[in-house]
Amino acid sequence: MILPPYALQAARLIAWAMASPDPAVEEQVTRLRSARLGEVDFVWAGVLQGLSARSRAAGGPVLTQDEIRALVQWFIGGRCQGMAHLGAAKQAVLAEARRLVSLRLDESGRYLSRWVRWETFLEFRAVAVDVNGLPEPAPDQWPAPLSRFPLAAELERAIARGGVAFKALNNRGELELYFLTDSPEQIRDVAWDFGCLPEHEPDVFAVDLAVYVRPGHPLFYTYRFDMASARGRYEAAAFCEQRELRVFAITADGGEATVALCRRIRHPESARRTFRNYCRTALGLPQEPPPPEEVPVEEILCRGTAYQFEPLAVEAGEGLPPEILDALQALATDRSKLIRQGPFTLWMVRRPLVDGANRFIHGVMLILTPSFWGRTRGRTERDPLYARLRELDGFIRAEDTFPLYEGAVPLYRYVDGGVYQVPQREGLIQDLRDLWEAMYQDGRRENPYGAVRF
Repeated sequence: MILPPYALQAARLIAWAMASPDPAVEEQVTRLRSARLGEVDFVWAGVLQGLSARSRAAGGPVLTQDEIRALVQWFIGGRCQGMAHLGAAKQAVLAEARRLVSLRLDESGRYLSRWVRWETFLEFRAVAVDVNGLPEPAPDQWPAPLSRFPLAAELERAIARGGVAFKALNNRGELELYFLTDSPEQIRDVAWDFGCLPEHEPDVFAVDLAVYVRPGHPLFYTYRFDMASARGRYEAAAFCEQRELRVFAITADGGEATVALCRRIRHPESARRTFRNYCRTALGLPQEPPPPEEVPVEEILCRGTAYQFEPLAVEAGEGLPPEILDALQALATDRSKLIRQGPFTLWMVRRPLVDGANRFIHGVMLILTPSFWGRTRGRTERDPLYARLRELDGFIRAEDTFPLYEGAVPLYRYVDGGVYQVPQREGLIQDLRDLWEAMYQDGRRENPYGAVRF
């Protein structure tokens, strides 16, 4: 029987419990084994919830509430097919737990840090990867000779064959990434760009690592994921779901290869969704639509139209005057289908402006992305937002700009006739802060998102 991801995660948790010396934990395992088929869903849900709390406190594998609910539904579905099928499902989970215990991945008996990660997606059809025999994680000390790294021999062979971008799994089930460079001291930041390979490789797609040696001018390193293989699907899940990815820069000057630096990268949720959708495309699965209130990365980076105002009595987290929201909602009645559908994002930033009397004031810019320029002919004649906003008190002018460069914060999304407030959270500001560093940091201007807090 092929176990779904939540059942495999339950097996990991049960294996942790089987290896525990705590008598109370052992008693709970006995309850799982002895649960009657008519009560297996109810008994397992309660026991696994308690074991997950104990395991979390000890640093072990955790089963979330959503995974417990999915497991219960899986058992209920098995019961509908007959008690024999339900019994087979129960025994399959216990058998997988016993198999994990028998692997004894660490001779010292430390299981917690050696479990294969299972933060993945059912649609990926991923399978657990046997990490026994894989190298230790890369050390955090650098710069250091590549020979000190567990993957040294493999990386040196790849470099000798002309490779410049490498990825590998360690024995914690974590993905590590490496790239070759001749100027590590000039690297300012690293970020991701996404793209698919040509159609003649339907199961393979690429992710580009953008290495910024100066703002706005990245070098690209390509990492390929083969979704036709179990390992490729696991690597894709690890790439997307690890809270942080460690990316190492290797330099080969002077004959001996050296690991010069390491950068830790987090994925914003919009980037995760883009990546998951490429995985789904490679697997022939439907795309996952973003929630309407989420601002995609491509819209954060695009040009917009800035509507300049004299000071508005509103702060970034408190909404906007109803007249402005009415103007945004009115896009739903525009005669252009492209405008009615959207999507658009309305941003706001307070900054010095020059008013109509040529005086410097502390004004407000409302920025709409993307600009109407690509959807209509001209701006002022066919910009429906401009036509309404210019009638409001305090309006100065409209001009083009980039919201990320200005340090603007997204407040509202317009999607297919609906207006949605963008949740103001620290994670959003951190994503904007990181993107600004990658795109514009040159040492001459302070990051405008550094002082923004929610």
